[in-house]
Amino acid sequence: MLQKNTLVTPEQYIAQIPEPRRREIQILHDLIRKAVPEHAPYAESGGIGYGRYHYKYASGREGDAALVGLANRKQYISVYLMGTVDGEYVAEAAKARFPKADVGKSCIRFKRTSDINLDEMREVVKASVAGMNDLLAPRGGTAEVAGAAKPAKPAARAATAKPKPAQKA
Repeated sequence: MLQKNTLVTPEQYIAQIPEPRRREIQILHDLIRKAVPEHAPYAESGGIGYGRYHYKYASGREGDAALVGLANRKQYISVYLMGTVDGEYVAEAAKARFPKADVGKSCIRFKRTSDINLDEMREVVKASVAGMNDLLAPRGGTAEVAGAAKPAKPAARAATAKPKPAQKA
């Protein structure tokens, strides 16, 4: 099992996962790379991130996060999607498209790739990345996303909500 804070490449991360899960993670890694090829993968925090964005709120809070995340967990595979469309988290809005998965606000969890429709996952990944600035602008923040157009000016009201990186262990 990969230890936290161990800096490795995505290939090393995948290689250390025992079969048959390794094959499942590789399938999803390849799918995400094809869905958003402009966003480079990197290994971080016990998973793989695809693309980075920097967020900053009117309150002064700021940080960096992955546009899309993929993680091998003990009991399931997690795909993290932070984007929103029309104010709704893309993952949460897609819940009906993944009936065998456990879907939260910004995370889709499942035991194996046969539990999900891979074409649907590809579309949801694309939609999430496209909707990244929709997540932060209404809360008085902005996102600078590598490979994306500059975000619109944020709303004038102060930000009170914080982004919630979906990371269940």
